[in-house]
Amino acid sequence: MAITWGGTQFPWGSWQTLVPLIAGSTGLVVAAIWEVRFAAHPFLRVALLKSRSRIAAYVCALLQGLMMFCTLYYLPIYFEGVKGYSPSATGLSLMPITGSLLPFGIIVGVVIRITGRFRWAVWSGWAISILSSGLLILLGTGTQVGAWVMILIVVGLGHGLVLISLNICTQALVHTSHVVHAVVMYTFARTAGMCIGVSVGGALFQSTLGSQLEAKGLPSAWAHDTGSLLGHPIPPMIKDPIISSITQSCRSIAQLLLGVAVAGCLVSLLIKSSSVEKEFNPVYKLQKTGERVEDKA
Repeated sequence: MAITWGGTQFPWGSWQTLVPLIAGSTGLVVAAIWEVRFAAHPFLRVALLKSRSRIAAYVCALLQGLMMFCTLYYLPIYFEGVKGYSPSATGLSLMPITGSLLPFGIIVGVVIRITGRFRWAVWSGWAISILSSGLLILLGTGTQVGAWVMILIVVGLGHGLVLISLNICTQALVHTSHVVHAVVMYTFARTAGMCIGVSVGGALFQSTLGSQLEAKGLPSAWAHDTGSLLGHPIPPMIKDPIISSITQSCRSIAQLLLGVAVAGCLVSLLIKSSSVEKEFNPVYKLQKTGERVEDKA
């Protein structure tokens, strides 16, 4: 909430922004302390964070979740606000992403299973994500259908590689008795990235759109209600300035994605190689009610 409001609806130094920012930050710290020190069955296993490779993998998962949701959340604004597509046509326009992500992700999983190696998929996935984010910056009013379809296919390929390979990576880097905890941590990191992506992307989009509208002599307040702006016919005399403002705002999102992709690629270099072939030897033991679980990953 604070990230979304700050600099757009309210100044960063206002109480409307500071109160939720401080409250949210305090809540996160308290929750982390509770999980680490007091929870009988913590889902955040500190032992999983005692390896540089695991930390890098979870950071990559967070960044990938941020990129994916930020992309899927703000691409429809481009199609509706810049290209003038209807909501149904906008939904169909996103099919190249899912159409390439799902089958390619399956293929990558099979190849990793056969070869026993996953780092090539992580690294190449981030490299393709850097390329696709750079291509998203090129989207504009005159972009042809064939061009943006190919760009979205590349977006799907990058996410397919990173998504599947990181899922396998986080499991390969731990002992078999901790695979479940590793999956939970991976899911948590990726979900946190999704939430951050929507909020940070929203703040950046609104801030850029407000500045662009104001520079063109239009009310910056329109940036706070993009849905209404896109859902009503735009008068011809202000249509071009509004479309131009939305285009620049979408490009700012693409630039954010490019920076995140570069960061993800650099962090992924810290992941060490590990075998994906693991013998499953589950260990079960009785535990008293309320007893804290202490594991070593």
